[in-house]
Amino acid sequence: MPIQAKGPHLVLTETQEEIRLKGICLQDPLWARLAPGPRLLPHGPIAMEAAKAWGANAVRVPFHPVTIRLAGRGDWHMGLENVARELDWILLTAKALDLYVVIDFHSIGFPADHSPESYFDFDEEPFRDLYRSNQEEIETFWEFIAARYQHNVSVAGFELFNEATREAAFGSSADWRAHATWAEDLISRVIRPLAPGKLVIVGGLHFGYDLEFANEFGIRDHNIAYASHPYPHHSQAKTWDRAFGKLAETSPVILSEIGFAKDGFFSRDHHRGFRDWELEIRSYADARGLSFFAWNFSHSWEPALLKNQKPPFEPNEAGAFFLDWLTSS
Repeated sequence: MPIQAKGPHLVLTETQEEIRLKGICLQDPLWARLAPGPRLLPHGPIAMEAAKAWGANAVRVPFHPVTIRLAGRGDWHMGLENVARELDWILLTAKALDLYVVIDFHSIGFPADHSPESYFDFDEEPFRDLYRSNQEEIETFWEFIAARYQHNVSVAGFELFNEATREAAFGSSADWRAHATWAEDLISRVIRPLAPGKLVIVGGLHFGYDLEFANEFGIRDHNIAYASHPYPHHSQAKTWDRAFGKLAETSPVILSEIGFAKDGFFSRDHHRGFRDWELEIRSYADARGLSFFAWNFSHSWEPALLKNQKPPFEPNEAGAFFLDWLTSS
């Protein structure tokens, strides 16, 4: 059944019953097919079956610009045909398992600048220029996706852009206005003529975390949810209340990436709180009924949820925490 935004909630369009998406972020299926060696999970529906067994009612499926290009051997449109091949079986599996799917254009940068330099410079073997994209690629991606999946009820929503960010630690009100204007133009000009009723998800600034300025300057569209990525370190500079909690009082907010590790960049120790990050984010999200997606169903994409990449997919510490949360909430 289709999902829409209504006040601060997501609801089922036909019944107006509230729904909370509780899910797992899968790996980019093109990456899983293109990357050499046994680095990633086996290709096929097995990861979705495991997500369902963990208690998820939704999965988030990312597509990196670099994998789309490589899948098309440099031809973006051919790459999109390969995206469709992956999504078609994913959505068939989702329908059989009664799972929703969020489709995510997985880039990092500031697309409103319309500049190659505005994308986050990061390489991860075996791929280079992992997040680099351009306006034409983004537009044709969403035009293709909206046209093909506008009526597919297993598609919960379109997440426009994974993580908007600039060089500064946190964006400004002017940055948000630029990002919001870019998003509104993409939605109204590219997506809505093809998918007038589909939920569109717009992320915050500072690697998708900060939605504070959306309280004053919200996205002007009839069916919008917002996304935040509150990893442990983000609370050092801006509280959850400021970054997304206040907005969640009036608009749907989805924590479309959350996760932690016991050490390293995503260590829970970076969180400034009275309890461990995972206990606080669970309490905070449950009290507000926020939808969430745990990152990432792999043993290698940090912060990871698994100890290994082979069935039965034994959870690591973070995976055990989210498994308990998903099955008990």
